[in-house]
Amino acid sequence: MDAQHCQRRRMLKQGAVALVSLAALPLAGLYRDAAAGASRFDLHYQDRPKDGQRCADCAAFIPPADGSGTQGACRVVAGQIDRDGWCMAFTRK
Repeated sequence: MDAQHCQRRRMLKQGAVALVSLAALPLAGLYRDAAAGASRFDLHYQDRPKDGQRCADCAAFIPPADGSGTQGACRVVAGQIDRDGWCMAFTRK
């Protein structure tokens, strides 16, 4: 092959890699967000119970390490949450 064909082939390969990389960027963002937890807004989180359901009774609730206070964490919702809060991902323990 002559130099022009090799250069063309190299440009086509680089273009294909660039297109695949651009297509994968939105997916990378989705996985990062999922690992960080869903947003409070998306799950309709509120700082008060709903219909007798509260975060402290949910399987996803992670109580504070020292056992005091009302703020804990969640396996589903990002950030700290109130033990008396509620979201639509509630699953009774």
